[in-house]
Amino acid sequence: MKISNKLKEKISSVLIWGGILVIVLWALLKALGVIHSPEWIGMLPIFSGAAAFGGAAMQLKILVSDFKSFKQEVRSDFRDLTNKIAEIDKDVHMLKRSK
Repeated sequence: MKISNKLKEKISSVLIWGGILVIVLWALLKALGVIHSPEWIGMLPIFSGAAAFGGAAMQLKILVSDFKSFKQEVRSDFRDLTNKIAEIDKDVHMLKRSK
């Protein structure tokens, strides 16, 4: 099953913002003294940061993929433009010879 780029963007955005939100909430609750840090809660910012980093990596992969397809499109358009210029050049050359 292939996942579309739009869905990948949504997932990566949720991972990034979710990770940041968890870190901010953890820091706020820790500062207020609500959290008395059992070991797994002390590791929560690390896991949240990893999730945000994973989301950013997904987003970067999508951007690279979009750039590659854009680059291929530009190359194709450039080839078409080069061919059309060559045709125009031949036509102008023939017009000059016929004078």
